[in-house]
Amino acid sequence: MGNLLMNKFQLIRTTLPSENDYSTLGRMQRSMYCGFFENYVIMWSKNNEFFHDYEQNLKKNLIMQSKILNCDLTEEEIDTLISHKVTTLYVGNILETEQARKTLHALKERLDELQKLEKSIEEVHSLFIRLQILIADQGVLTQRIENHFNDSRDHVKVAAQELKQAEKLKNKNRKNKIILIVLGIFAVTSLIIPRKKK
Repeated sequence: MGNLLMNKFQLIRTTLPSENDYSTLGRMQRSMYCGFFENYVIMWSKNNEFFHDYEQNLKKNLIMQSKILNCDLTEEEIDTLISHKVTTLYVGNILETEQARKTLHALKERLDELQKLEKSIEEVHSLFIRLQILIADQGVLTQRIENHFNDSRDHVKVAAQELKQAEKLKNKNRKNKIILIVLGIFAVTSLIIPRKKK
């Protein structure tokens, strides 16, 4: 189960955004991944400590039983017994059965915790996939918006140039009108003034 979970973590890690991605979504994905991975490491460490303590207690029990039976087993022999899953030198020991029952209960609790963690990791993985789909959709929309923005910017530049040309034409027309008015006044005055002298 530990290997399966680690493989899932590695799979999710490959889909995470790069460390250079400082977007909100990228940071959220990395922090969620780190949080779940840290919880997994903590639970796995507790599990290892539990099994280590269980093995040490089992060794103590086997040493004590070997002394009671006057067979004084060596540490290597005890390790061999443990590796072959021999947990008692007595047959039908009630105390050992009670201890095994407690140990089994603790192991089931650990297994339930690991299964819950696995389910949470699967949910996070599916959430990452949904987020990636949303990001892809948003990317298309963002690209369209960017294209419209670039087109608008180009149109604004063209419009600004056309406005400048229109302003120049307006000034030129105004000058031409003033010149025509002045010429018209001059022509009228030149026609009126000689008549008065006659």
